Amino acid sequence: MNVPPLVRTIMAPGRRHRALWSTARYLDLQARVVSCGYDPQPPADYDWRGSERGPGHWTLLQYTISGEGALSYEGVTHRVTPGTAMLLGFPHDNHYWLPRGGSWRFFYLCLSGRQVINAWRTIIARSGPVVALPLTSRPFQLAAAACAELLQDAEHSPFRVSALAYGLTMALLEHTEPSLSTATSKPVEDGLERALAFARENLREPIGVADLAQAAGYSRFHFTRRFRDAYGMAPGEFLTDLRIRTAAGLLRGSQPAIKDVAARCGFADAAYFCKVFRRVMGTSPGDFRDSGMYGS
Repeated sequence: MNVPPLVRTIMAPGRRHRALWSTARYLDLQARVVSCGYDPQPPADYDWRGSERGPGHWTLLQYTISGEGALSYEGVTHRVTPGTAMLLGFPHDNHYWLPRGGSWRFFYLCLSGRQVINAWRTIIARSGPVVALPLTSRPFQLAAAACAELLQDAEHSPFRVSALAYGLTMALLEHTEPSLSTATSKPVEDGLERALAFARENLREPIGVADLAQAAGYSRFHFTRRFRDAYGMAPGEFLTDLRIRTAAGLLRGSQPAIKDVAARCGFADAAYFCKVFRRVMGTSPGDFRDSGMYGS
């Protein structure tokens, strides 16, 4: 199992679960983490119904590290596979459980507060209750870092607990709204827009950062600096993310061959494509395709 460093920290010996009955609720902070934890293998009778979790209003992010869980959400059954997070609000008509004879390794964060609950409704409406979170995505990194920090450290101020919840919620809102994911307060330059269009139109070709810079009309150094200022990531990272997101969309189709998906996304070597896909998504292209998972 390829375990990223943040998850290894969560899995380290020590505290497995933590309730955070902090003063955040008394300070009327509208975003807060109320509990978190890591479960390497829930019991065989692990079974939760969202309508039976009490009268309080709260939300859950539960990220699958390995194995898989099952979720019934408003009458539709979903598989919660590696690289995906289950996003739920409570109380609600949802039901999740460990399939008979299965395994499910995950970490989770429970959040509360009016801002979180309202945002969660928007997030789920956009993405559904199961969303793919690549290991390089901001929501995954913030969720894993928050869980690791809260499990390791004994004391946290209510303001820190609130900041962790708010940051994760905003990252999920951005992640599930592609039109805003590259938004900036500065006008996007025509050259950068040309580079983005060039990347999308020539994705199956072996293009790189130098080609994007040429399309934008800048030197590579100047282009990289402007691109990072505008979009918050390096152009090489953007190109990899675009290729893998496109591949994920193709893999959701009618059982395409891995080598064909690799070629359509600009990878001449299918083995290298599989390596990059696993690094970004946390699972192999074949497992992703066969899982039937749908996310943003």
